[in-house]
Amino acid sequence: MRRNRYYPAINKKQLALKGLLLITTLGILSFIFVMWYLLVVTHPYFQIKEVKTIGNKRLTKSEILTWLKLYPGQSLLNLHLRWLKQRLISYPLIEEANVSRKWPDRLIISLKEREPLALIYDGPRLWSIDRKGVWFYLKEYPDLPIITGAYRDSPYLKETIDLLVGFKHKKWGISLAEISKIHLDQDLGVTFYTTSGTEVYLGKEHYKEKLCSLHKILIYLNQTGLKDIKRVDLNQVNKVYVGLG
Repeated sequence: MRRNRYYPAINKKQLALKGLLLITTLGILSFIFVMWYLLVVTHPYFQIKEVKTIGNKRLTKSEILTWLKLYPGQSLLNLHLRWLKQRLISYPLIEEANVSRKWPDRLIISLKEREPLALIYDGPRLWSIDRKGVWFYLKEYPDLPIITGAYRDSPYLKETIDLLVGFKHKKWGISLAEISKIHLDQDLGVTFYTTSGTEVYLGKEHYKEKLCSLHKILIYLNQTGLKDIKRVDLNQVNKVYVGLG
């Protein structure tokens, strides 16, 4: 039987035509999809018309939008909410954040700002610090105790923050508003000063036990009418030295 020498050549041409047709079809479909996507994304119906911010006290809406790099006319479809959330949390003043869409044209930004617990003087700049030990900068300084002699990995800083949280809740009969300054010394430990001018030396350890003793001493001195206290030495756990004016 005689073979058809042109049969393989015909198959190759058919395969080439089919391949070209498939590529052309995919190209057309891809083009249609891209054009449809661009049409939807750029449609005015999905453009952001309102941004609502919740929980911002010190940060303005304008500052938040600038930090997030949001601009007028941006499409709600084209936003990456996870990136926006991470971007917000990276701002030093923001502790928690969440971003959500409200279709078709609203963006809702919820955040929790850090609450300053004290101020820290570090070189030429005055920082704020919260209960978690995070440093951040505020444009206006609140009326809070100032920590001196501290740096970011300073000894006794974590213990000092715990003490300030206790003062905030008036745990030892002294409120945070009554503390004017806390000084940290690598060799001597912690000393704090009250707004009435009393110096209280706590030393290097057992702060909570010492402050419980101080609370009892203050109650006793108030009962006896002795209120002009200049210095209290609590370096030793079981002994309290009081200097009167």
